[in-house]
Amino acid sequence: METILFAEDEAGFRYLTERILVRAGYHLIVAKDGHEAVESARSHDGEIHMLVTNVIMPRMDGIELSRIMRKERPDIRVLFVTSGEHREFSLLRKPFTGEELLAKIREILDSPMAD
Repeated sequence: METILFAEDEAGFRYLTERILVRAGYHLIVAKDGHEAVESARSHDGEIHMLVTNVIMPRMDGIELSRIMRKERPDIRVLFVTSGEHREFSLLRKPFTGEELLAKIREILDSPMAD
């Protein structure tokens, strides 16, 4: 079972996405912001295969969160979700369907690691 660290500040969106990912069989670590995500990841002994994070969050944005996670867990894959425009990383624009989310996660997890 693959583990996903999911950081999202919007409670309703976090709840719906959490349900989609759990039903798809992923083990989830859920955080409401970047600081909570870092703390949760540090207390998790096992592998975390992917970070799915909102780009814009209070306290710590998703980009800073991804930098910390990649430094501490170099093999982690990252998917950003946002309603904004960003071209420099793997991105899924809100709103999206559960199928689109799951397909993008699978695509990233199954692709070779970039150097």
